[in-house]
Amino acid sequence: MGYTLSEIKVAAFNQTELPDMTQKERYLYQGLGYCYEWYRCHPEDKEECDKLSKHYINYFGFGVGGFSDDKR
Repeated sequence: MGYTLSEIKVAAFNQTELPDMTQKERYLYQGLGYCYEWYRCHPEDKEECDKLSKHYINYFGFGVGGFSDDKR
């Protein structure tokens, strides 16, 4: 389908799946979901969770520097 980074982040945070995600989008969704769940349980680890989520965003190629909201 081609979701934006924002759409994937919101879905991962709310734990709601998006239909027809590509494999790359699904991996990012799962990685971010892990980060958000960890943060819910361990808010003192916010900095580590932020670093890990940025790593996932960059690793799966969502934007220059990991913060583009362009459709893929």
